[in-house]
Amino acid sequence: MNWRPRIEGYNVTSNVMTSEANESLWYTAYFSEDGGANITIWGEVPAHGGTKVRVIHVPDPASFARSLFIEALREEGVRVNSSALSLNPSERLPSA
Repeated sequence: MNWRPRIEGYNVTSNVMTSEANESLWYTAYFSEDGGANITIWGEVPAHGGTKVRVIHVPDPASFARSLFIEALREEGVRVNSSALSLNPSERLPSA
């Protein structure tokens, strides 16, 4: 199993099994209750079924995007003093 985007601190555990070729694909993804940093996937993928691409819902998209942005800045050499794993502090933003 491969997943992206890969973010430091986010972990994926796969409990996906290979089933008979004539079986249907099914899966379920669960995010941990600690902000979603641990993701567990259960399911079955039919043998010889080729590549399967699935999208799963991120419970806190703002914090996930924040983590991606901080990592991208660091990869370009920008110093960021905040943890990429912290929740998005939207209450600190100015009001509109």
